[in-house]
Amino acid sequence: MDFLHEKTAAAVESFQHLAVAKDYIVTIRAYGEELRIDKSTHYLRDEKQWVEAEFYLYGELTNAGGKTVPNIHLDTEEFGSLHITTDKNYLRATDQNLLYKKFGVRVSGRQNLKTFEMDRTSLTLLELFDYDQQYSEDYLDGLLKKAAPAWSGVADVDQWLDEIRGGSNG
Repeated sequence: MDFLHEKTAAAVESFQHLAVAKDYIVTIRAYGEELRIDKSTHYLRDEKQWVEAEFYLYGELTNAGGKTVPNIHLDTEEFGSLHITTDKNYLRATDQNLLYKKFGVRVSGRQNLKTFEMDRTSLTLLELFDYDQQYSEDYLDGLLKKAAPAWSGVADVDQWLDEIRGGSNG
């Protein structure tokens, strides 16, 4: 299933879990073809293809809260509306109204090693920050200085990144 788009693979995997848990038979038909999912099939994603990653995303915060699973919804140009899990205390401690303002977020989530696709269902908020759409050389320099110690032992950063990403992608 690793060749499927993330949402499609997640849906098939969800049907597979349902078929095993409830002894259901699920049949999906499209374009004259048929896929049968039951407790004997094994349609699951290969976890080795997914790694934890951090993402920076930008958009308008359109919802915040949640009774049992606190979250925010960030409306982005690139990905549409994203549902991001957060901590209730983080939302409680905020002094300002967050809704309908532009923000940047740093989130953790899973990323596919082959396609680099982000698993939109795995996002957890790490940091919410004001989003200034103006390019800032000082901000970029600050991020580079902050990251430099973590890269100090890497002789060739470009080669290392290429290896981590699974080979040449250019």
